[in-house]
Amino acid sequence: MARRLRAPRVPNLKGVPRAPKHNQANRNSRESKQRERMLDQRRANYFRYDCEDILKASAVPEEMQNSLIQTLWAKGSRDSLMEAKVWLNDKVKEKVVDAATQQKILNVMERYSTWR
Repeated sequence: MARRLRAPRVPNLKGVPRAPKHNQANRNSRESKQRERMLDQRRANYFRYDCEDILKASAVPEEMQNSLIQTLWAKGSRDSLMEAKVWLNDKVKEKVVDAATQQKILNVMERYSTWR
């Protein structure tokens, strides 16, 4: 593998760009991001079954249950658990989900989450 050399310093010229150091290019990569709580992708089916049980016992309309679970799963497994909680809180404000159901779903989300 060829070694990357730094750009030479020019003594009297200020503002001449230098080549980035070896770690500056990777600063915003996937590996350098801080870890976040996300839903565990290995347990997707268990999460869906538990949420279905909770939503069937609640007053959420049946035609909205599946989309609610899928959106929670997508936000929780791709973005972060916090994004999914904010979205669920918005649904409570829209009166799609009641507060008791929200608390049960939050408990399920915490149970099926992991650090990634």
